[in-house]
Amino acid sequence: MKHSIVITTINEPTVSVERVAKGAKKNGWDLIIAGDTKTPDDVFHEREDITYLSFKDQEAAGWNLSEIISSRTYARKMFGYLKAFQEKSDYIIDTDDDNWPLEDFFTPRNDLSFANVGDEGCFVFEGSGWVNIYQHFSPASNVWPRGYPLSEITNSLPLAKMKLKSVDSIIFQGLAEGAPDVDAVHRLVFPHQEYTFNRESPIEIRTGSYCPFNSQNTTWQRDSFFLMYLPFTCSFRMTDIYRSYIAQRIVQQMGRGVLFHHATVHQDRNVHSIITDFRDEVMCYTDDGGFMAGLADLDLDGLSNGEMLTRCYMFAEEKGYVTVDEKHGVAAWISDLKRAGIPV
Repeated sequence: MKHSIVITTINEPTVSVERVAKGAKKNGWDLIIAGDTKTPDDVFHEREDITYLSFKDQEAAGWNLSEIISSRTYARKMFGYLKAFQEKSDYIIDTDDDNWPLEDFFTPRNDLSFANVGDEGCFVFEGSGWVNIYQHFSPASNVWPRGYPLSEITNSLPLAKMKLKSVDSIIFQGLAEGAPDVDAVHRLVFPHQEYTFNRESPIEIRTGSYCPFNSQNTTWQRDSFFLMYLPFTCSFRMTDIYRSYIAQRIVQQMGRGVLFHHATVHQDRNVHSIITDFRDEVMCYTDDGGFMAGLADLDLDGLSNGEMLTRCYMFAEEKGYVTVDEKHGVAAWISDLKRAGIPV
């Protein structure tokens, strides 16, 4: 099974990138890095252990997205995904340049032990509404994931609705210890707080249950590749979160799930302005789960993969989560998927 790790960065190779590169080479995995106009191209181009795509490389590849996506945006990461699609990857591992691998990170994804799945399967939530996954892995901590409705953060994990079933997921979200993915409100209230999550059994989220996921430690199975589109007309702090809402809606329409598992990366967080992050997340705070609720009410019956994706982003535009330009990005993405051999 072919595994590809995809990162985007504007920095020189960080300690985290070096550790990922070393592990990828040892295990025969591809490491694809999508640069931007600020990335030091020469440093990466000379590396034999990294497939590096400079801004110019991305533009020269002839993808339709290159006509839509501007420079200096996290959405440039999609050109790394498209390269992985072209290389016939079976699994794509989405991570960032400030996350370094822990035990199990390089376990082949066709072996579910990478997610700590035992013979008995995993715990499953269905019809439970919002589920704060972090409570399962750190029950004594007051912590919640970025993109989680603030009105829900004091609610307990609905353990009575948890069932033990076999795994049926096509997206796998691993946690990040150290500085995990929390919102700016959490960082303002609990400054400089770091966490070590317990190695608990994984949890699968299915129909009628929801939890946001990010792009820091996410494994995408081939059946989910079409869902990797990153919206570019929302804020940087919401692009992967909005993607996760839409991906969960469509995955549930497909009758599948998203699995959340123990931490297999440690985040040594890059420098951020917490107030800037707060501003970029305000719409999520005030929306308070409305986006996901609206997506849940959409009728997606009988639609193809591409049609489901298009319909969800049409709804996002209608409600002001993204702008009218997003539809052009989605159309370009779908066209590029077809060129890369991904069913839509």
